[in-house]
Amino acid sequence: MDNFTWALQMVKEQITSGEVEVIVTDRDLALMNAVENVFPKAVNLLCLFHIYKNVKAKCKMTVFPKKKQVQIMEAWEALIYSYDEAQYYMKLAIFEGICSSCSIFYDYVHEQWLIPHKERFVEAWTNRVMHFGNTTTQRVESAHWSLKRILQDSIDDICSV
Repeated sequence: MDNFTWALQMVKEQITSGEVEVIVTDRDLALMNAVENVFPKAVNLLCLFHIYKNVKAKCKMTVFPKKKQVQIMEAWEALIYSYDEAQYYMKLAIFEGICSSCSIFYDYVHEQWLIPHKERFVEAWTNRVMHFGNTTTQRVESAHWSLKRILQDSIDDICSV
């Protein structure tokens, strides 16, 4: 954690006000602790790109057939883009139903992501802070992720999309 703390303190020195309102990181607990120590008022969001990548990898390893994987990942995406808590709990019930035969996968998602961290990546909570659409650790990833969500079907050329 000392390296993270030092690096964040160097960043803090370069910021005129010395404060940051929102920081997006991956789920590195040492980094998250350092953010909390150096920027105690900041909201630490988690990178959606990396969460999605981890959840999808676990789904591919533990859920079969492929059709079920697609169904689960669609339900997962609907869950994380819930616009309020009521919708979140409705989507969670749907997600739980779809995952009823996939306990290893569901337990992973529930224990590793939803219980400890949902407030850091689910829209119902993250939209309470101003993050200007930055939900990943790289601006390019954030822009690309947002564009993919808007387009939904990116198979065609840019003119037809």
